[in-house]
Amino acid sequence: MDTDLEILAEYVEESRGHLEHAEKIFVEIQKAGNAPQESINDLFRAIHTIKGSAGFLGLNTISTLTHAMEGLLDDLREGAISLSPAISEALIEGTDMLNNMFDDIASSENFDTAALVETLKRLREGDSAPPVAAAKEPEKPEKAAAVEETAAAEEPAAEDKKNEDSSTPIADEAPKREPQTTAVAKTEAAPIQKAQAAVPAVTAGDAHGKHEEFLRIRVDILDRLMMLAGELVLVRNQQLMHLEQADTTMHSITTSLNSVTSELQETIMRTRMQPIGTVFSRFSRMVRDLSRKLGKQIEFVTEGDEVELDKNMLEAIADPLTHLVRNACDHGVEKPEDRIASGKSAEGKVTLSAYHESGQVHVDIKDNGKGINPEIIRRKVLEKGLKTESELTHVSDQELQSMIFLPGFSTATTITDVSGRGVGMDVVKTGVEKFGGTVSITSVDGEGSTVKLRLPLTLAIIPSLIVQSGNERFAI
Repeated sequence: MDTDLEILAEYVEESRGHLEHAEKIFVEIQKAGNAPQESINDLFRAIHTIKGSAGFLGLNTISTLTHAMEGLLDDLREGAISLSPAISEALIEGTDMLNNMFDDIASSENFDTAALVETLKRLREGDSAPPVAAAKEPEKPEKAAAVEETAAAEEPAAEDKKNEDSSTPIADEAPKREPQTTAVAKTEAAPIQKAQAAVPAVTAGDAHGKHEEFLRIRVDILDRLMMLAGELVLVRNQQLMHLEQADTTMHSITTSLNSVTSELQETIMRTRMQPIGTVFSRFSRMVRDLSRKLGKQIEFVTEGDEVELDKNMLEAIADPLTHLVRNACDHGVEKPEDRIASGKSAEGKVTLSAYHESGQVHVDIKDNGKGINPEIIRRKVLEKGLKTESELTHVSDQELQSMIFLPGFSTATTITDVSGRGVGMDVVKTGVEKFGGTVSITSVDGEGSTVKLRLPLTLAIIPSLIVQSGNERFAI
């Protein structure tokens, strides 16, 4: 039973990676207005892989939905049909429903996907009508079915076999992507919530492009290794403090200990590092949906996806970044008609970038929207009683702009499901400072704004300079 749960947890993690990859492709396709053949092939491979493993695990509802999606994608890649907005929407709807099922994998058989599957079939037949109502989630599932009680997957239909015969084995079909060092399962089934991490078992030859091998290690074991490495660093530092008093032999041993300890510490830290792109990628779809809801045209660009951060740090910045990206779309970028009236292009732009500087990771959220008018900030601060007139007498424009981080501040005139309650930016500041980061904003009225986050590389070990004054020691 434990083995089955581990296999299921691994399947959920890998499937989420495939869906994340698929969503990114969908956004790129809709932005470009066309679908390169390689993009369709990537989508087919991702859905095909999810379907194959679902059948093996007896997840029949997931298997049925992915089979319908795979058939539509197969027709697209064979040129039997052409990509249309209706087809894109149906496939995106399918990825949304799959994500919902992976959120509650134990109850996935209770999801009603019949309407969505029917829509996918009609689109294969050339029906250009918009997709029907979304697949329904289970309202009150009676009981989460145990993995071993799930019925075995049925033999694939003739059409299914046709698809599988026309493609390479699943192992070869899987898109090439970096494994994620994250907790695997986020489902409601408690036994599946064993935190594990993918760690390279073989790293030699990476520079030559050789395929890496991976094994799964529980995160608590990595945390223990990190703690022990920290203790070893302290012992090393104590030894270095007495280096001047050591003889030649001891001096050589201490130097070697210093070198090995530093390398060990760095290597263990790398096991917890993840590319920040794993967080950035989720915002492409969010910006797309927001731009439609707000009636705006927004181009979303990410830079520095390869920059790495500690796993815990990545989890901590996800919510603050969500607030900032939503804020840039809602308050920053103007509607097309307003942009044109002010001499700008109809399409606005939001850029999310990451880079290393001064031993920290910097994350910038930039938009080319209307910027922040300091006088509006001043008026709102006074209206809400956040500051007094005397307190604002000698305040600079930069300081006024920074007041958007005050609790309860908002320039929105109406409260919507996107913003307006005055809690977003305060949450950002509190959340970032909680783990040792800082946040600041620069803005030019009429040209746009940039919010800058400065983050420590890791929460596990903080480099410091030890200064002694008399009998007191200080860490800087």
